[in-house]
Amino acid sequence: MLGLMGFWMLGERLRGVRTMENTMMTQLQMLIGEFIRADGSEHLNGELNVMYWIYASTFLACMVFLLLNFLLAITVDSFVAVKKNNDEKDTVRDFPADIVHVLVGAARAKHYGWPSHNDLLLFLDCVDREGQTRSTERKSIISKMKEEKSSSKWSLHLRSFCPHFQLTLLGCVWSQCSWRSLAQLVAFVCFFIVFVTPDLVQ
Repeated sequence: MLGLMGFWMLGERLRGVRTMENTMMTQLQMLIGEFIRADGSEHLNGELNVMYWIYASTFLACMVFLLLNFLLAITVDSFVAVKKNNDEKDTVRDFPADIVHVLVGAARAKHYGWPSHNDLLLFLDCVDREGQTRSTERKSIISKMKEEKSSSKWSLHLRSFCPHFQLTLLGCVWSQCSWRSLAQLVAFVCFFIVFVTPDLVQ
């Protein structure tokens, strides 16, 4: 369109736009910055000189906006791709925020009594791809979690009742003892209360 405008306005007086082939070559050279005055434009005067500069300015402005549009489209597409990738991430994007997030998560798990990551991984590992569960392993994990919860309750009661067995009970709880070892501990406590305590009182 711009070549046709230059050919129509200045084709008779300007060698660079005398034919459509010459016009396209002149516009390509102007686009890559080889010159701004086409061949023969220095001899133009009056209205023809004004018409030439209108044509050259219009061509340069259109080319600049066109190239900027291409550059902006590439930049926006890259920005949207990076933003979409960051929005889909589950992690926080900077190290200090990651540290705060980990500490807050640990405090919440401690406060609400959530199970540990190992217990969750073991539980999820017991689930088949079809959605069926291996009942024995699942029951053992659930009983283990209930046992830890009840052991923590026993530790609080026995600690207030008999402080001599505080270390033993804590060791039992932290080692994730079974019901049998807990029953043995209770039997030992009863034996101590029934047989040893009267001798100490006398």
